Amino acid sequence: MDVKATKLGVIIVAGGVGNRMGAEVPKQILEIGGKTILEYTLRAFLDKASDVVVVLPCDQHERWRDICTKRGLVGTHKVCSGGATRFESVKCGLAALGECDLVAVHDGVRPLVSKEMIDRGVAVATETGAAIPIVEAVDSFRVFSEKGFEVIE
Repeated sequence: MDVKATKLGVIIVAGGVGNRMGAEVPKQILEIGGKTILEYTLRAFLDKASDVVVVLPCDQHERWRDICTKRGLVGTHKVCSGGATRFESVKCGLAALGECDLVAVHDGVRPLVSKEMIDRGVAVATETGAAIPIVEAVDSFRVFSEKGFEVIE
């Protein structure tokens, strides 16, 4: 299958509420540089996908619709409600997705996905039937013990 001709469907799962962060709004709605985190994520996929579904909790639909109206994103994607778990939310996204050759599932609060990574994922999935993109850790890790900090590379 030609990668250029592949119809890519994308499900962006953004059902979290950000409890651990302690913010007043869910992480996906937080603004950085004048855009929400979810907006950055969505825009990364818009010119790559034939169909995009954003899965949000019901109580976030109106807020997201308002953001999309202000940012010119109306009509660029579908929105559906998620389930109680990520699995159920992806299932809801699949049900809302149109016909496509491949499906990508991406976390709505991971906005730094590059166009190159998307292209590589589509190419590998087209060739093999599935792909899981990974990014090698470049930072060192530190473990605290009785001896102090130990750097693990």
